[in-house]
Amino acid sequence: MKSLATFLLLTHHSAGRLVAADAENCRCFPGDPCWPTDSHWTKLNSTLGGRLIRTVPIGAPCHDPNYNEEACQAVRAAWNDPDTHLETSHSPMSSFWAALGESCDPFADRSTSCGLGGYPQYVVNVSSADDASQAVRFASEKNIRFVIRNTGHDYLGKSTGAGSLAVWTHHLRSLEVVDWEDKHYVGKAIKMGAGVLGHEAVSFATQHDLLVVSGNGPTVGIAGGYTLGGGHSSLSSKYGLSADRALEYEVIDGKGEYLVANREKNQDLYWALSGGGGGSYAVVLSTTVKADPNVFVTLGTLKFSAKGLMEDDFIGAIEAFHLTLPALVAAGCQPLYSFGRHGFDIMALSAPDLTPAQVDSLLEPFLAHLDNLGVDYEKNFIPFPNYGEFFKAISQAQSKGVANAVYGGSWFIPRNRMVGKRSRVLIEESFRLQDQGAMQLFMGFNLSTAGRDVDNSVHGGWREMLIDTVFMIPTGNDDGAEAMELISRKATKLASGLQKLAPHAGTYASEADPNDPDWKQNFYGENYGRLLDIKRKYDPDHVFYGITAVGGDLWSPKSDGRLCQSRESTHTATGSERDEL
Repeated sequence: MKSLATFLLLTHHSAGRLVAADAENCRCFPGDPCWPTDSHWTKLNSTLGGRLIRTVPIGAPCHDPNYNEEACQAVRAAWNDPDTHLETSHSPMSSFWAALGESCDPFADRSTSCGLGGYPQYVVNVSSADDASQAVRFASEKNIRFVIRNTGHDYLGKSTGAGSLAVWTHHLRSLEVVDWEDKHYVGKAIKMGAGVLGHEAVSFATQHDLLVVSGNGPTVGIAGGYTLGGGHSSLSSKYGLSADRALEYEVIDGKGEYLVANREKNQDLYWALSGGGGGSYAVVLSTTVKADPNVFVTLGTLKFSAKGLMEDDFIGAIEAFHLTLPALVAAGCQPLYSFGRHGFDIMALSAPDLTPAQVDSLLEPFLAHLDNLGVDYEKNFIPFPNYGEFFKAISQAQSKGVANAVYGGSWFIPRNRMVGKRSRVLIEESFRLQDQGAMQLFMGFNLSTAGRDVDNSVHGGWREMLIDTVFMIPTGNDDGAEAMELISRKATKLASGLQKLAPHAGTYASEADPNDPDWKQNFYGENYGRLLDIKRKYDPDHVFYGITAVGGDLWSPKSDGRLCQSRESTHTATGSERDEL
């Protein structure tokens, strides 16, 4: 698989030579004879009721001939604010995914080119199922690249693409409480449009004295890629992943057909959508999820410095926390924490339906160990009357800076890998990783019981995992292709170090290394073969594409961003599929 950074580097050193679309069995690209004419686009816009947007790069005010000093400075100042990208139809928050040789970089010299780079050529502002259907059919008939975009939160580059037509689901914002009844679940549920943001869904649920599983980022959508990728939460140890709670999807498949998928209808598609990765099988219009009665939530924090401690004592203190972790997560808690040579920090311990006193009791063995060492630690427990108020508190810390471009990966550490001396091995490997410039976070989970009476495609490693560790390598706004190549290689090397701690354990595909050489196994586990069969059924022309999406190896981006049939596809696709590609 060609890495993103190698792709950018090739672009940097090439002239972006255009080839005929059929010479290598490629998608049609701007400038090709097969690219839709202006009249084709005008007709599509008319069909869509004027909802077709021609992309004007967000960084255009920073370049000639339309340079505007005030507007440019405003874009630069707000670049790392997610709202800057959220309200555009094209700009991803991990901006390097759009950084091709002609991309309109607001931090580049004003005289440099302001082309579209990796941005979509056109975007459909979807308001209905018919809008999405028309877009899928047009892309398929015209043989052009197709992209699904909602908020722009995307670490793996699925929501942007050069020379593409995109659907923008951001304005599908309906919310409705429904009474659900089938043989698997009877109770309240919330049906939400694909564009509903996390904070909107949580607020709506709270108004009805309910809760829904959500990410911590307030502007991360729930109904689309978050749930389709699995979707972990501060509530997951008690309520499961978002994919575990999905009841039904409304979608447009790769043939442009409207479908409803649940455990009774189109069951295979429902199974694939629930954890098998976003951008692979269909455009999600809405998702209906379980909604539980709201509960009070305790937020806990605890931190201490390594200063004054012998290294062995400091490592032993972290080990003591890891010994306490199984009981903590079994009680429904989810700690988000970090540690390094400098110290230890539980930034947010969520404890649904537990009082501060109960959380304190669960932590007692760990606290006793710290007391015996004479560690001076800061501890605080804050009770919240419901999940909505808790969410406001933790999401405020994540509401800014989420758009910072980072490169990294994640890995699952199973429960059976945290016994005996193995906790120390994780700690020492994490020190080495951080010594090389990476930031690292850890999340404790118990999802072993959340898999009961669910039928979904989440990686089996979720059920065995005790810790999900995520690392990030910050990138600068002015990092060029060569710098990104070095960062990319470093990320893959660091990820391999974590993988050696627990081979084949798996990774959270939405927060993984996009250049993982064994991504099919590590992202999807034993489900990959079945997922590919389902993709072939509902997306026979491979309209939906992502570098690490199911079937992603059947296509490969060239140096100018065009998609062409990859060499791998000649070995994995059937003869009829190769004719279709």
